[in-house]
Amino acid sequence: MSSGTPFANAVTWVALLSVFGFGIVMALIGAIKLKLAQKLSLNDAQIGKLISALLFTSLIMVLVSGPFLDAFGHRLTILIGFVITCIAIAIIGTARTYGAAVMGCVLLGIGGSGLNTGGNTLIVPAIDPSNPAAANNLGNVFFGMGAFFMPILIGLALKKLPLARGLTIIAVVLLLAIVPVLAAAYPPVNVGFQMSQFFKLLADIIVWVAGLALLFYIGLEVSMGSWITTYLKSIQFSDERASGVLSAFWIALMVGRLAASQIVQQGMEGGLVLGAAVIAAVAIFTMTRTRSAGMATVAVVVTGLCFAPIFPTIVGWTFRHFTPDLHGSVFGTIFAIGLIGGTIIPAWIGSFSQGKSIQQSLNIAVGASVLLAVFGAVLRAM
Repeated sequence: MSSGTPFANAVTWVALLSVFGFGIVMALIGAIKLKLAQKLSLNDAQIGKLISALLFTSLIMVLVSGPFLDAFGHRLTILIGFVITCIAIAIIGTARTYGAAVMGCVLLGIGGSGLNTGGNTLIVPAIDPSNPAAANNLGNVFFGMGAFFMPILIGLALKKLPLARGLTIIAVVLLLAIVPVLAAAYPPVNVGFQMSQFFKLLADIIVWVAGLALLFYIGLEVSMGSWITTYLKSIQFSDERASGVLSAFWIALMVGRLAASQIVQQGMEGGLVLGAAVIAAVAIFTMTRTRSAGMATVAVVVTGLCFAPIFPTIVGWTFRHFTPDLHGSVFGTIFAIGLIGGTIIPAWIGSFSQGKSIQQSLNIAVGASVLLAVFGAVLRAM
């Protein structure tokens, strides 16, 4: 990492709090789905539509937040992101109708896109501009923290409090992040930014290679987060043990990113993505064949370790090819392409499992890992 003490700077903590907040956004519905379904009398299909509303809004809004950041800067983008996210969490918690919950999820997608774009583009200048992949791996440990600890915090809060009060308290606490957001000094705004620059990116081969690589990666990460417990229960794991292995997957994701931040260097990004994707493919293939509890657990943890560096390394590799004044638009574009995979691949796995088994349907994830490895080879060659 860069010399000095980047963690002493307010702007570093704004970047880390932003990706931490986005982790909370992505974990929220899963963490409260049972309580929310009970409160509003929702079925599984309606809960699924809430998640779809969040993801679809995120896909659209990340294309907006990227150019907005390049035009107006990090402070305003992240400030709006935190304010709207906190409002959304409070609305979901106090919702009395399904329509209000949907509106909350739409707002959650809007706010989360500001945090996602703002945080992921601020990590590099705040931590280590000379090594974007290493900086992104370190910063995205905090995304994992948000996604991992949010269900735990909500579970503890909702044991003592009703949903409305528990989520309102979480929203108020998260809103305190606006204090460092307002206090920090940020990279200068690109006063000459024009929307034509954004549209030119759509014809850039670097953007499409990175975006398609993220399509497979985000699809894989969402699939594992969605289906690991179902898979483990299908091979006779108890609910508690399956949840424990899922937690181990997310911990492996954080540990792997922390480790990658210390070893990845400029020029080795493609090789890292290639190698990690190949090992992940082997691990997931093992999951499709084994009935051993121990082997399945090891395969899940290895998959988490392999997944860990892929997203931040691809983003860092992409940033290396563009000037910082375009990073918002670049990130928005490649992440939007990636979210397409996050909506298609998990649903495909679920649909394919009907009449078969979730273990068999994970072969789709094996194929996605192989295709991700192909894109890792392309990144390495460029």
